Amino acid sequence: MIKIKDFITFIKSIFPRYLLLLVLIPVIIGYIIDFEASDKFGIVANLIWIPIFTIPFYITKKKVFYNLVVVFYFIVGFIEITHWFLLKGPLSITSLFMVSNTNYNEASEFLGAKLSPILLLLIPYCFLFYLALKRPIKMEIPKYKFFIFGLILFILGLFFYLPLDRFLLKVTPQISRVSHAFIFDLQKYYKAISNNHLKEVKAQLSTSNQEQLFVLIIGEAASRNHMSLYNYQKNTNPKLSARKDNIIFDNVVSGYSNTISGVMSMITESNIENKLPFYKSIDLIDVFHAAGFKTYWISNQPPFGWAENLISSIGNKSTYSKFVNVSNNSTYEGIVTSSFDEKLFEPFSDALNENVSKKFIILHLMGNHLLYNKRYPMEYNIFNGKDDKDQMVAEYDNSMLYNDFVIDSLLNIVKQNNLKNKEQIASAIYVSDHGENVYDEKNILGHHFVKTLLKSNVEIPMLVWLSPSFIDRNNTKVSTIISNKQKPFVADDIFHSILDINSIKSPLLDQKRSIFNANFDDKRIRILVDGKDYDKKLKYPKH
Repeated sequence: MIKIKDFITFIKSIFPRYLLLLVLIPVIIGYIIDFEASDKFGIVANLIWIPIFTIPFYITKKKVFYNLVVVFYFIVGFIEITHWFLLKGPLSITSLFMVSNTNYNEASEFLGAKLSPILLLLIPYCFLFYLALKRPIKMEIPKYKFFIFGLILFILGLFFYLPLDRFLLKVTPQISRVSHAFIFDLQKYYKAISNNHLKEVKAQLSTSNQEQLFVLIIGEAASRNHMSLYNYQKNTNPKLSARKDNIIFDNVVSGYSNTISGVMSMITESNIENKLPFYKSIDLIDVFHAAGFKTYWISNQPPFGWAENLISSIGNKSTYSKFVNVSNNSTYEGIVTSSFDEKLFEPFSDALNENVSKKFIILHLMGNHLLYNKRYPMEYNIFNGKDDKDQMVAEYDNSMLYNDFVIDSLLNIVKQNNLKNKEQIASAIYVSDHGENVYDEKNILGHHFVKTLLKSNVEIPMLVWLSPSFIDRNNTKVSTIISNKQKPFVADDIFHSILDINSIKSPLLDQKRSIFNANFDDKRIRILVDGKDYDKKLKYPKH
């Protein structure tokens, strides 16, 4: 029979007081600064690992093993606390990437702006490290210690039985996730970058003397079927619906139902019909750079993970690239944490205010990606459901409501900037990478498909904003854009449409594939990634 006194003695032995504080204080600081962004399993994970790490010490009774554990946790904790104080977020592979791409002057300016008296709290943390090393440990482990250690190892084994990604994301300290991401994602990312340089392209503006701005806003998992702008019954677009300066395209579909293919087919010359590999294709960064534009890539998508490396490698080719979502180490973490798209407002405004005559800016939103309730602040929690399924729909609609605010705000930022420079030819496009099936068809949630691509997965919004100066100087083009707004279009031809709307002359431009051109071929059979004709499919009813 295990005595309570012996058990308490055992707990004190495997969780030495000062080591325990050294380990848990960084986690608690994270909870205080930003609970949503912090590691919810941080305390549990460390309570599992502390006795595992100290097993060599208990077996050999050599203090050097204990000291190694203390030093390890101190270094990790010192880094994590400093990161929380300076960047207000958890240590991540993205923040390490930002540091690795920062020169001495930028680092000095950053530290000068961020240094705060709060860093003095690191002093007592260093003193705690001293106490953890110097205070002797009581080796009062009861005779049943091996039974307890066996139980701990058994529990740990259950976690190892989980898929590796779930294990790494649930029951390991933050530093291990960063290390895993570094080994498996960062190296792949740099490999993608090393294989993806600016390509030589023949491209020039029809009129080279004018100031020009083009903004491409790429949404994520936005379905037009849940937008009141497209007659959805809930008012999810109060701001965009009130605007009089948008041209709404209501018959646009994505050729794909995933982010990589959806985005890459829009920003490269590759499409479903020519089947060019994305990594071998000319992209918009290549074209606009050749045409004399300064290029910008500003993203709220995490730059690392199986779904991001290829896209981010193109973004990194830009003259200026900025990833504002710094709290994630992988695609999975990117969808389970909050990073609101309004984070893009400041870097976007900064880019617009730069004294550059020709600018091409891509804004990549987190948009309406699952988990939907992580895509909007609480003040946008307007719609509510009657049951679990209905609540999921309500959360998606709330994310649409917030997305309405984001797109409207971005367009207002462009508009206000254009008012200060009325001679600037400015235009902007908002389009989503793919759609989303929120129980709209076949009682399915998400955007995956098995054999048949559901219509909800690809039915996307697209709208165009034009500055007064653009309209004044391009009357014929504007008339064509308006007359084509209801014609059937596949978003893999956005590449040609963007070259066209910006009056870029290039052998790459196929006027028949540009929806902004009088020669646009609206008879293209819309065979999408599943090999089937979108326009001949029936829409599956709700269940």
